[in-house]
Amino acid sequence: MIVHKSRLSMLHGQRGFIPAFLIPYIGYALAGLAVVAILGFLIGKYNDGIRDEATKPLKQQIAQMESDIERNKVEAAEKIAAAKRENAELKLVYDKQAEVKDADYKKQIAAILARTNAGNGLRFNDPNGRNGCSPTREAGKDSAGTPEAAAPSGQLSTELSNLLWAEAGRADQIAAYAESCHAFVNGR
Repeated sequence: MIVHKSRLSMLHGQRGFIPAFLIPYIGYALAGLAVVAILGFLIGKYNDGIRDEATKPLKQQIAQMESDIERNKVEAAEKIAAAKRENAELKLVYDKQAEVKDADYKKQIAAILARTNAGNGLRFNDPNGRNGCSPTREAGKDSAGTPEAAAPSGQLSTELSNLLWAEAGRADQIAAYAESCHAFVNGR
């Protein structure tokens, strides 16, 4: 490749890689970039200020909501603690009432059993019957075949009378249970 002397002389007079005629333009370009960077920084600060002013009410609302949430948490914890204390007190009252009701029920059942046991041996009268329930029944023997005192006319046998006493006692127990259930359901 052939290089003309005039081009070599142009390159020979330069001191570095960048041609001399471009140096002032590069300086202007760097100064322009610096101005653009400073303007970008100032505009960013201006926008931040505007954004801070615009979002200040929202930030205040958020701070207020956060404090409300914390206050509500404290109030809820206090209410839960109060409800637990009240429930514990009510449970004690309920347990005492239940003990009293259970004791009353047990006394009532004991009285029914005592009345039932006291009735054993007493005979019921059957105004329509002679010699117990069956007119053909032999006097002097019960259904097991053991000797029995002869029943006067119109009285049921001892065995049948005891069965009736036992069933009457069971009916009284069931009635007492039903009364206690009814009282429990109605809250008395």
